[in-house]
Amino acid sequence: MKKIFKSTYIIICAAASVLTGCSNANWELKGNISDADGQDLILENMSTIGWTPIDTVKLDAKGDFRFSQPAPAAPDIFRLRLNGQTAYFPIDSIESVTLTGSAKNFSTGYRLSGNDNARMMMMADSIINASIAAKGEALTITDPELKRELGKIILVNPGSVVAYYIVSKTVGNAPLFNPSEKMDHRLIGAVANAMNIEHPDDPRTAYLKEKFLRNRRQEAVSQAADTIVANVTTLFEINSHDATGKKVSLNDVASKGNVVLLNFTSLTRPESIEFNLALNKIYDEYKNRGVQIYQVSIDEDEVAWRTAAKNLPWICVYNSPTYTDPILKYNVGVLPTTFIIDRKGELSERVTDIDKLPQQINKYL
Repeated sequence: MKKIFKSTYIIICAAASVLTGCSNANWELKGNISDADGQDLILENMSTIGWTPIDTVKLDAKGDFRFSQPAPAAPDIFRLRLNGQTAYFPIDSIESVTLTGSAKNFSTGYRLSGNDNARMMMMADSIINASIAAKGEALTITDPELKRELGKIILVNPGSVVAYYIVSKTVGNAPLFNPSEKMDHRLIGAVANAMNIEHPDDPRTAYLKEKFLRNRRQEAVSQAADTIVANVTTLFEINSHDATGKKVSLNDVASKGNVVLLNFTSLTRPESIEFNLALNKIYDEYKNRGVQIYQVSIDEDEVAWRTAAKNLPWICVYNSPTYTDPILKYNVGVLPTTFIIDRKGELSERVTDIDKLPQQINKYL
């Protein structure tokens, strides 16, 4: 069987000092900053010794600027510094990002465009800055509603440079996401897990893995010998509706003595078609031997999901991406993610390669 168990997310987050390499192709940052005549605009990148200047332009009355640098070997985070104020932006590869703003409120009033990551990073910073302005730094880092909003951005693509940026961000001298706090810790774990699966050699992956494991909560995960892929030991209830509108309880399905494959996916993504075709072959082979599938589809478009789900031969329930509880409890960092529930109704292991799924199922039959 052709291996198709690949993340639908693209890992980024690379340490510039290790992964930024020379290339014949450049990325470009251009834009305009008003009210900054005669001021130095400094382009910086994170290195092993901190933020390091790599280029500078002196702005004139018009405020136009342009930077061009070799494309990094992996997506990275850069920032502009202007008279003590900073603005952060992501670079994926060969692309052009535009930044506009004013020297009067550069850190909080800049605008980014050019790619989805740039827009998402700007959105995250805008939410954080608004909270700081309204409540102050101390209340911002303990605001659960703020973190739920940021969590939605993270879970759109937990392996992205934006996700890494958010869970690593500090407000004042304190981390915005504190790994000693339960929900914060789970979000850090989701990002670390996505990065480890997709880019295990990334130095930033190692940083998040260490941060996550150092503060892990035993009731949710157990540390494997050399991996962050969490072994969730508790079967958390999911009770969502299927394509007919009927609520289906995972606990009920798992209590009937079958081996259950708990799969998190997104039916409206094109790559899910190939994954479900492979899953269907396995289901056809094992359904008469006591194997059931409980598929949780995380889709923004419920109507499109319902159309895709109504013809599936197994249980498929809907989960809105804004409802993050099961995603966090099961530490779902990438889609698809699959677990095996044994005949006793216990969550036994996470599947990392669908080609090996039949071999893993056989252990529980």
